[in-house]
Amino acid sequence: MYSLFVKYYEEYLSNQGLSEKSIEVYIVDVLQFCLCPQVVDMMEGRCRSHEALQGFYRVLSVEYQPKSLQRKMVSVKNFLRYLFESGEIEEDSYRNFKFKVPQSKILPKFIPKSDLRAIFQFLSDDLAKSDSRELYRKKIRQGSVIEFLYLTGVRVEELCLLTPEDVLADEGVVLINGKGGRQRIVPVDIANTNFLSLYHNEFLKLSAAAKRYFVNNWGNALSTQSVRSLVRDVSQRAGVEINVTPHMFRHTLATNLLENEVDLRVVQEVLGHSTVKTTEIYTHVAISHVKKELQRKHPYKFDVKS
Repeated sequence: MYSLFVKYYEEYLSNQGLSEKSIEVYIVDVLQFCLCPQVVDMMEGRCRSHEALQGFYRVLSVEYQPKSLQRKMVSVKNFLRYLFESGEIEEDSYRNFKFKVPQSKILPKFIPKSDLRAIFQFLSDDLAKSDSRELYRKKIRQGSVIEFLYLTGVRVEELCLLTPEDVLADEGVVLINGKGGRQRIVPVDIANTNFLSLYHNEFLKLSAAAKRYFVNNWGNALSTQSVRSLVRDVSQRAGVEINVTPHMFRHTLATNLLENEVDLRVVQEVLGHSTVKTTEIYTHVAISHVKKELQRKHPYKFDVKS
């Protein structure tokens, strides 16, 4: 019964310009909702849509972290709106259902500056040791991917979907196609980078053929998994002990920009957050880092207390 509705909804989402990854996540949320007993009653008119949503919320609030809970509830409310506008359900009481999501206490993980320096130093030293053209090209690509992640704060999916037309080297900007079809402009002076400038000259023909900016030696677009593997391999070889992921460069950029007193709205624009509230969590990370540094290095500890 529900499989047809979900199939039509998936087609509807595809027409909204969402990425395949986003659609996949939203459909999983909807399928999970369809397993709730109240959904059968709702479709057969024995209960209202807000009651079905309430039953789903009760289950989620026990099992899921705040961020996942928020996303799943929004996903399902959008699905119910689709059903109502398509005439599959006759009332829209789901609109009036309000839910509270507890504030997450988990702060974003960032890369300490010493580890960040170690990664980029390793990349430079490793490139200098290249003894073949194939190895040289591989190391250029490794360096350019990591450099781009930190310069722009892009999500790994956004990096993999980047096209040569999105990289406006002469203008010094990159067009990033983000969540929900939103596009943002991020300044990147490629000519003055250590690795991207080399990559741009070396791989541009392959990129044009693949219609993706970041490609491997065979001209195939990089996958999200290959980027994650690349970051993990480089960070481990650089001697970094923490588990570094591509998304941590995004967190690190945001935290370091705020530590350098860059305006919160500017950071919001760079990261592509729809609201400044999402960006504000990085202020807590920056403050937390300051607290730790003061606890370790405040002169009171050495000049007075001792």
